[in-house]
Amino acid sequence: MSSSSMAPPSVLAAPVLLLMAVACGLCAGGNYYNQALLHSIALHFGVDQAAAGLSVTVAQVAYAVGLLCITPLGDKLERRRMAVVLMLLAAVGHALVGWSGSFAMFMLGTLVAGLFSVAAQVLVPMAAALAAPGHAGRNVGLVLSGLLVGILLSRSVAGGLSTLGGWSLVYQVTAVAMAVMALCMRRMLPTSRHPQPLPYAQVLASMGHLLRTQPALRQRTLASALAFAAVSVMFATMALVLSSAPLQLSDAQIGLVGLAGVTGALIANLAGSWAD
Repeated sequence: MSSSSMAPPSVLAAPVLLLMAVACGLCAGGNYYNQALLHSIALHFGVDQAAAGLSVTVAQVAYAVGLLCITPLGDKLERRRMAVVLMLLAAVGHALVGWSGSFAMFMLGTLVAGLFSVAAQVLVPMAAALAAPGHAGRNVGLVLSGLLVGILLSRSVAGGLSTLGGWSLVYQVTAVAMAVMALCMRRMLPTSRHPQPLPYAQVLASMGHLLRTQPALRQRTLASALAFAAVSVMFATMALVLSSAPLQLSDAQIGLVGLAGVTGALIANLAGSWAD
């Protein structure tokens, strides 16, 4: 193992942290575009709203599988390279969606994009690992702010771009942006590797051990899961309700609802500093 991987820079420069925050927002936000576009997607492919709504489930289940099976590789592989590869694969998924000629290809692209969007969960611990003592909370708070803002703004961005050039334009622009972001990360991010890489099976087993032995972790995991489920249920059905009579809102108008939570997401940066 090289000395550079054992002794990474103690402080990440502000432009690098900002790049990581934007990358996290792109990765995470891409899983939520369809929630504001379900009505347009159903009309485009000639499917009912239930079939279009299934894409929301596919995206979230794929994301969960990626969290469980792919993210632990961050304790084994070099993190910069892993994040770049994952983002490029997610870009491929968005490209499949954006240029899909059938509903089956649309669903395949949704699955691929969701599975590999966990690049964000590689970047967050990387920001903490490369922080100077006493700055981990600040780094994580800034990167998490980008992730949360990306999730909340994704619906507004999707609605706006859909109004300009149709729902597929949203995914086409995202595919290109993620590919460019991946190349920027490869150029700007320092290398980062766990000082004692663990076997993959051991990393997976350690998650079960932590849940068994850490009551506080179990409580926070359950609370987070319930909060995430509540938000997902609300936003997944919101587009279908708001696009129907009597409101009959457009994609852009539906997307504006996501702006309500952006202020709260920005608090994550302050919370990280307070934690330090």
